[in-house]
Amino acid sequence: MSLRAFPVLGAAALLAIAMPASANTVPVPHAAFARHPDVLDVWVAGGFVGLTGAQDAQDAALAACRKAMGEGCEPVGSWQIGYLALVRTEQGQLAFGSGNTREAAIANTPKICNERTKMECDTVLVISAATRKHAPDLRRARLRFAAAAAPDSGPGHASLAIAAGRTSYAQAEADALASCQRLHAVQACKVMAWGANGVLQAFDYEGRRFGMVPETSVKRAKQAVEQLCLGEIGADCRLQAAYPTDRLKDYVHHYVNEGVR
Repeated sequence: MSLRAFPVLGAAALLAIAMPASANTVPVPHAAFARHPDVLDVWVAGGFVGLTGAQDAQDAALAACRKAMGEGCEPVGSWQIGYLALVRTEQGQLAFGSGNTREAAIANTPKICNERTKMECDTVLVISAATRKHAPDLRRARLRFAAAAAPDSGPGHASLAIAAGRTSYAQAEADALASCQRLHAVQACKVMAWGANGVLQAFDYEGRRFGMVPETSVKRAKQAVEQLCLGEIGADCRLQAAYPTDRLKDYVHHYVNEGVR
């Protein structure tokens, strides 16, 4: 699975809060934003008025993205009045919403996060339509992936091979599967968990049952495990290690010898 294949969610709703100007009103400026599939943030350009204001704003946002990233930038939408909210899933997928208040913009984002843990999406950014300019901090916003793999069948499930800090999901997946095959001397492995710009949190329950969840931070990962174990699993869980997805490194997680963290 590639993050480039993910749809841009929520963009269609952005035009819903536009207010047309009349001869007797002060023109309301347009703001627009653009994104790049390798970045967990957006470029915003605002303050554009007139009949071409929306297009001018979109052109400016797209130009700013292309100046920073080159090819691959995508226009997403424009809006007037109120706020744009940018949220992310536990694995690094972006979604957008708009509203007349910060709270409404967040509430209007698609409910796509954490189906198993029932946690809300993590808010990346809430920005006003009055904003003239916003650009990502690429040192933090560039996507870095991690994947954890275990044997597809047979013994050895108590150890995971983890490939972190990769620039694409495909690379993280391939490296984790290859490491798993070497670690367990097996032909077939499968990805058990993956994420971007966050952590992979290991946990155990019922003695010798094991799990791993992606989340945006160690704090949220702890909450996700608690919710998962209270709900779907229905058992007490113990946290083990959390592995950062953005650090270029290979790990091996041994559930049995890990102990409680």
